[in-house]
Amino acid sequence: MKDLGTIVILKKTQSESQAFIYKARLAEADIPSFISNNNAHTVLPMFSSGVCLHVHEVNKEKALAIIAEVDNMAQE
Repeated sequence: MKDLGTIVILKKTQSESQAFIYKARLAEADIPSFISNNNAHTVLPMFSSGVCLHVHEVNKEKALAIIAEVDNMAQE
């Protein structure tokens, strides 16, 4: 298996649904990702630091560009 390096937090959001939209768009671009803190955010929202979307560091720049596209579309 190819070593993709360190895993980094790409984006934090308070919206679990937004995190899953980001994850789906990354999957369309063949960028593996995963979400953390989604259960803690649901159960204890006052104590959660947000839902986190993670990617391998080698994919970070491309993933950030995709996230920016999603955010721009949401503003229009």
